[in-house]
Amino acid sequence: MTPKSNRSPSLESSLELLEMLENNGFQARFAGGCVRDRLMGLTPSDYDIATTARPHEVIEQAAKMGWKSIPTGLSHGTVTVVNQKGHWEVTTLRIDEKTDGRRAVVNFEGADFTQDAQRRDFTINAMFEDRNGVIYDFFDGRTDLSKKVIRFVGNPDDRIKEDYLRILRLFRFSSKLGFSIDPLSMQAAVRLKDGLQKVSIERISEELWQIYRGQNSLNIVTTLIENSFLPSVLNRFNLPPTTIQLKFEKERSSVDLKIQPWLVLTFLSLFKRTKETSDEILNMGLLLKWSQNKQKTFASLVTGWLRLEDQFLSRSNQMDFLDFLHSGDEKHNIENFYGPIWTCLATCFQDKTRLRLIKNLIEVDCKFFEMRINPMPISGDDLMAEYPQLKGRDLGRVLTLLKEHYRNGHWSSKKEGLDFLKTMTLI
Repeated sequence: MTPKSNRSPSLESSLELLEMLENNGFQARFAGGCVRDRLMGLTPSDYDIATTARPHEVIEQAAKMGWKSIPTGLSHGTVTVVNQKGHWEVTTLRIDEKTDGRRAVVNFEGADFTQDAQRRDFTINAMFEDRNGVIYDFFDGRTDLSKKVIRFVGNPDDRIKEDYLRILRLFRFSSKLGFSIDPLSMQAAVRLKDGLQKVSIERISEELWQIYRGQNSLNIVTTLIENSFLPSVLNRFNLPPTTIQLKFEKERSSVDLKIQPWLVLTFLSLFKRTKETSDEILNMGLLLKWSQNKQKTFASLVTGWLRLEDQFLSRSNQMDFLDFLHSGDEKHNIENFYGPIWTCLATCFQDKTRLRLIKNLIEVDCKFFEMRINPMPISGDDLMAEYPQLKGRDLGRVLTLLKEHYRNGHWSSKKEGLDFLKTMTLI
């Protein structure tokens, strides 16, 4: 069960939780990503806590503060503590006794912070911070942060074999943070990539989604393709095979593969165009067990990419296309979502036409955003008052033409629009 609160916890409440645990005889420190983000000068979206307290003790102490507890992962020592300001994952220090490539059997007995850090994925995620701001860094994570390097804790093969999802997490953090990948970590990822077949569809699709949204996505996509990671991921899924041709940015050769199509952010990086219909696109989203919102975004990315083959000769055409994107996916815009993803793909393909169109679309949306989202100054009622003979389809046709000329800058005010109408043939 996941807590419903989306509020980011405040640092003040987070410190209060640490203090409560310490005042009752337990050690407690911030752990992982929040420590990394704070060292990078970023505000963490959440504050995970590692503690010597057992799960039942965390629940008891939270209750004394009047805070709610949700047993989100008791077998792994995790309790989610919730109050009106947010939620915190509080996890008991642990040692992995046995792993199967995805899940671990853990032991809490005798675990300390050093041992807990040793079972984490990357050095930059294996640091702790106490409530006085003291950093505990057992594997030189701060040095890797300063060098902007992603490196596995300890032996890379051991960390990957504990959980093969860490291969994609390696690429996700490199894409998100813009960091390079430690050579030994990269070599281990390539060597053990077939282990990704142990990972569920849901987890793989989420990691790939995040990879494509990162600042370093172009380099990571190229790396995934050049090192043949995608067949290791895709071949286990029973989706219809498609013959595709890979063309690398630094093109040395073209390689034909029989490969199963994947989420749009991957299969569009493999071939320039697809014949999948909208229904088939949505069916793929169902197979990948996405939410309805993610399925809509998926469809908008695919259909929008295909429509980038058009020339969009006028500003009105460009704005109509932006309307189309917004109607299918209200949360994302061309500048911060579609544009970066498509630019990554078009760069991979050396597709100069799409690169130019994407740049133009971003410029148009930034410059004429208000014009696009606000109604034009002339309504259907205004038209009927001026031209009573216009009804039904004729009225709709004139409105459409008027809107096209408005968006192309041929008129701007209501008066200018009515004057412009006089130059049009109204039948």
